[in-house]
Amino acid sequence: MSGYTSTRTFGAPRELVWGCLTEAGHVGVWFGGHDGRMEDMVCEPVVGGRWGGTMVLPDGHRIEWDGRFLVVEGPARLVWAF
Repeated sequence: MSGYTSTRTFGAPRELVWGCLTEAGHVGVWFGGHDGRMEDMVCEPVVGGRWGGTMVLPDGHRIEWDGRFLVVEGPARLVWAF
């Protein structure tokens, strides 16, 4: 399997960052960004669990996102596929 590895450092408590990447409400804000929003966000942070939703851009364009969690070792390591 090929892919990308992204390592980030945040000035926030580890548990908060973990929640932002594994809780539907937080992931929707994180993923939607400043200009977009996420609808129908699903986030099942267990190995094989689904994540996804519909990103709605300011111009009304809609982008469907769907993926699976591959590794869930909270709060240290999270691998998900798109």
